[in-house]
Amino acid sequence: MKKTIIFASMVVATMMANVTAKAETVSTTKTDSNKTKSVNEFSKLLANGQEKELKNFIDVQSPELATSKEVLLVNKVLSLYNNNSTAFFNLNNKQKAEFNDAVTVLVKNLREIKTIEATNWLSKVKYTQNTINFLWNVNQVEVLDINQDTNVDEVVTSL
Repeated sequence: MKKTIIFASMVVATMMANVTAKAETVSTTKTDSNKTKSVNEFSKLLANGQEKELKNFIDVQSPELATSKEVLLVNKVLSLYNNNSTAFFNLNNKQKAEFNDAVTVLVKNLREIKTIEATNWLSKVKYTQNTINFLWNVNQVEVLDINQDTNVDEVVTSL
């Protein structure tokens, strides 16, 4: 069992390192001819402290939303994702559900702000939510211990 957990953790850590490395190597925004920032398609992930930039945007555009429990919860989970992977992966199912509910509220409010920058943040928030949920789901995968005697026919049939 211990080998299973270690293996799964290594797989998740490798995947997370690849996602973070990709986010670091690609520029996050570009400026078009109208001097408007838009999201680079390959950098939609809120990584490397961008949750602070999102909070600054919300502080300016929607101060009442900035102090809501939903925004605080989303920022907390994003900070854990960026800074403390152990705590991030140890969130329980209730906390994960609360995060997803908070993102839904945040997305709804970002849609109401009719600017290109809000649309860019909306895209990043949704993409990051999908990535986070993917990582949480991968972390739940149970890997069979190859040192155990396992009836392969039973395992295949159960799939």
